[in-house]
Amino acid sequence: MNQEIAWFDSINTSELSQRLSNECLAIQRAVGEKLGTIILSFAMSFSGLFFSFFKGWFYSAILLCYFPIMLFGAIFIGVAFSRGFSENMRAYG
Repeated sequence: MNQEIAWFDSINTSELSQRLSNECLAIQRAVGEKLGTIILSFAMSFSGLFFSFFKGWFYSAILLCYFPIMLFGAIFIGVAFSRGFSENMRAYG
C-alpha cells in the first residue's frame, strides 16, 4: 500500500510468486538431502557401535573414545551450516 502505482506497472505480479515458489522448492530439496545424510550418518554410527561391542570390548573402548570428538565436529558443522544458510537467506532477502 505504500508503493506508488507506477511501481506496479513496472513489476510483473506473477514474477514474484514464481520466484517464491522456486525458492521454496530449492529449500525443500536442500533440507531433504541433508535429512537423509543425517539419518545415514546416525545409522552408520550406531551400527559401528553395535559391531564394536559384538567383536569385543577393546574395539568398543576405542570407538567410544572417538564419540565426543565426532559429536563436537557434528555440532561445529551444524553451526557452520546454519550460519551459512542464514547469511544466504539474508542476501536473497
